[in-house]
Amino acid sequence: VNSDHLSLSFIKGYIVLTWNLGSGPRRIFTPQAVVNKAGQIHQVKLGRAGAKAWLQVDNFENITGTSPGRLIELNTKSVLYIGGHKSINFSGLPHDLPLHTGFSGCVYGLELRAGKLSINIAQVRSKVIGRGVGHCGTSHCHNTTCLNGGACLDHGATFTCLCRDGWFGPVCALRFNPCDTNRQNCSKGSTCVPLESGYECDCPLGKVGKYCEKDENLSDVSFSGRRSFMAIPSFEIHLHQTCIDFEIRPEKDRGLILFIEQLQSHFFLTLSLTGGILELRLQTLGGQKRNEILIVRSNQLLSLASWHHVRIGRYGTRIYLWVDGNVNVGALVPGEVIIPTVTPL
Repeated sequence: VNSDHLSLSFIKGYIVLTWNLGSGPRRIFTPQAVVNKAGQIHQVKLGRAGAKAWLQVDNFENITGTSPGRLIELNTKSVLYIGGHKSINFSGLPHDLPLHTGFSGCVYGLELRAGKLSINIAQVRSKVIGRGVGHCGTSHCHNTTCLNGGACLDHGATFTCLCRDGWFGPVCALRFNPCDTNRQNCSKGSTCVPLESGYECDCPLGKVGKYCEKDENLSDVSFSGRRSFMAIPSFEIHLHQTCIDFEIRPEKDRGLILFIEQLQSHFFLTLSLTGGILELRLQTLGGQKRNEILIVRSNQLLSLASWHHVRIGRYGTRIYLWVDGNVNVGALVPGEVIIPTVTPL
């Protein structure tokens, strides 16, 4: 019986990678349990080259290991099982695996790379088989979400409450609107945001303070991450050469950093931080990969509360992401183009 296999398991909060090339199993796992809060998303990356394999989860350090013996090839059937296995009670799985039960939860953005071949699982959906699999749709609307007879509207990542007459606030818990002009002290030009208890003032650019009452000259801008943004009007992405150069000091390991779009052509460019990894996404048009998204990721984790130098841009057919002297590059295929745009950044 062929004992070759590669498996990823989630056991008591730990993410475990097990593989066997025929000379015995090897197992590596995260240095500590991942935070398992309801609805929290974790980014998992794993790979193998010869006898050596690696595992990287969120902002944990990269874990590597080498399987025993001299064998370096993984001889398995050309089927990738996700979330479970077709055999009854998992009887067809190797006995040296640490867990023989299926995964309960959601998986998305799955991508398989083998050499220069990259396969997005969502693009081969017609060839996928399975059982007991549903759509990962989490509703934020429950019987107690909106209080006092309010109606809940689900918006995917958030929700809105439509309150009955005489009730106010995000969940219809207040008898008055905390953002009425006679109840809030936000300065002129700021935006009052009602909370479950009280309110906050969103300050316009150049204003700070609890009520946005203070002037401030900005050089290095700081974003709170709560509804904060800054827009530079009429930013142009050149057809052949563009570079955006800046420094960043992240306080959290995920969030949107840059965004630009052109609605008429559905073109967009985003730079985001996910699990400490910078990710550049670019919508292209034409070519063999028609209307696909080009993705370039940094090969290093960004340290929190430390400054990092970042450059993103295009030079000819190359799309690059440069971080602290290390560059990662993606390339446009023949016929693939980027639509020029003059929209806010």
